[in-house]
Amino acid sequence: MIESVTIETMTSCQAKCIICPNQFKPRPHYLMPLDEFEAILRFFPHLKGIVLCGMYEPLLDVRLNKILDIIEQVQPQAEITIFTNGALLSMAKGNMLLNHPNFKNLVISIHGFSKEVYESIMVGLNRDAVYENVMNFMRLVHVNPFWPKISVSFVRIKQNIDELEAFRNFWKNRVDTVSDFEVMNWRGAVPIENLLYEEPKHKRPCPMFEQPLVIDAYGQIMRCCYDFSESPYGHVLKGGLENWLNKKRESETYPRRDCEVCYGWRHY
Repeated sequence: MIESVTIETMTSCQAKCIICPNQFKPRPHYLMPLDEFEAILRFFPHLKGIVLCGMYEPLLDVRLNKILDIIEQVQPQAEITIFTNGALLSMAKGNMLLNHPNFKNLVISIHGFSKEVYESIMVGLNRDAVYENVMNFMRLVHVNPFWPKISVSFVRIKQNIDELEAFRNFWKNRVDTVSDFEVMNWRGAVPIENLLYEEPKHKRPCPMFEQPLVIDAYGQIMRCCYDFSESPYGHVLKGGLENWLNKKRESETYPRRDCEVCYGWRHY
């Protein structure tokens, strides 16, 4: 039984981060039709979690309030998680989010502490504005009875690794969770040779193979959250789910042969 899905509602992002395919292989702007979004939600009657995340910025979708309404109408038992870069987290948008009782988790990607490092990685965004947005949102959260959990995440690369400790120290008493992750190359879509602070030396069974269902803005089931280039399974409403449920590992390490170029199965 499918209990959680990660889904995109559009394909666009205003940032061009050096760790993301949007910098190198941007997709044409596309909005998932809301009737298709609703149909996909109705296809899974027992969802416990719905994650708005992918290779896009959820707060950029001007229909977000309506999207949250649809989730709460169709899947009233499901908790909503949103991933964002925080650049559009205005007070107005924050109040809108907090008006939705199913909104339980906000994960904010912040890949630098100093202005110079942050803006060299998260190209197109303003470090000080993002930090201010997050701090203002925390003030809203603390007076809201629903009180969603707030997390900040940091992808470790050569350009920011020396700031990780300062980043942790700044956020640890301000948000619920501070996380850091190794950089991924998105199945070869992102050149990371100049981003690695050390070369992964170990192999592991790729953990992405077991992650919940990931659906892109076109309704296609993706192999994981680190590859939005093509779907090996098809549209979720047109046989894709059956294909996904019947998937099998083709290697002890990477799930599919064409995943070999990815860094998901490599470990530091």
